[in-house]
Amino acid sequence: MANFLGSNTFVPNFDASGRLVVAFSRNPKDFPINRWITITPVKQIAGFYLRIDPQNAARIIAAKPEDSIWPDGQPAPVGQWNTELLDWRQFSCFRYVSPYAIGRIAVDSADFDVIALHQRQAAQQRMTGRALLALSKLTTPANWPANHYSATASGLIGSGEHAYNGTSIKPNLKKLLNTIAVTINQDTLGVVSTRDLVVVVNPVTARKLSETEEVHGYLKESPFALAQVRGDVESQNGVWGLPNKIYGFDLVVDDTVVVSTPVKDDNSKTIQYALGDDELLVLARPGGLVSPLGPSFSTVTLFAYEEMVVEEKYDEDNRLYRGRVIDTIAIELTAPVSGFLVDNIGA
Repeated sequence: MANFLGSNTFVPNFDASGRLVVAFSRNPKDFPINRWITITPVKQIAGFYLRIDPQNAARIIAAKPEDSIWPDGQPAPVGQWNTELLDWRQFSCFRYVSPYAIGRIAVDSADFDVIALHQRQAAQQRMTGRALLALSKLTTPANWPANHYSATASGLIGSGEHAYNGTSIKPNLKKLLNTIAVTINQDTLGVVSTRDLVVVVNPVTARKLSETEEVHGYLKESPFALAQVRGDVESQNGVWGLPNKIYGFDLVVDDTVVVSTPVKDDNSKTIQYALGDDELLVLARPGGLVSPLGPSFSTVTLFAYEEMVVEEKYDEDNRLYRGRVIDTIAIELTAPVSGFLVDNIGA
């Protein structure tokens, strides 16, 4: 508290900002978004990124391999073979803030760090805001190439079939994921493979999948996966009845919860998951959580100008400790061809 006692304007709290970046913005264990998004620090509030489309990954630069032969004694082949205009897109970071205020009596009387508690609550709001921003873009069909979106699972694996009615001998979930993986692999010209992909569902969808005959059979055949579900080994998804990997895909159960109504006297509120029931996303997140600015096959990227910046002051007139957590960010689908959205895997 000493760093802002008596101040009449907001001052940065660098120590608190650093703690929140580590505990929130860079924490994949407690915040699922950090397992499927890429963070790119930027030095300007607006800029350009190179959006990855299939042509940008072209490996063959001539119509036929023999066209690129350069015989000895002959001039080198010239021209522009199969080149496309680079698809530059603009990002603009917006400043988001979660403010808080605590009375001096509460601070002086508490036997714990009340200000730190409010900092963490504000940071939690900002992480929830990040997830909402990203998922809003990811679950909008118009943001996807036509062959990277399906309204139903049956549209990909056959009439009457879906992810919840698969069995050991009719593995519909496996067929669905493999169909999506092949589409992504082809459209990125082999750059993105299963090892780069993350399957994202919410807990309601995860529970439904865990109760299918297909997943029961998968767990029986995979002792390590079964151990994760039982809790014999550490697992992110065991509590939802699913392993961390299924059919070679990393699996993220995104349990980001949103309270979308203000506080009321009767405590009535609307609580829901940020990702809808029965929705399934397959996203590419090659490499680590943080990536430098440049061409990337990560499906979705968060451009961060300011991350979890804490500013505080003491308001002597009102005997209030005031603070705010600031996130200045932009979230963009940097490579839609490396991802896929299925609106309803139960139909």
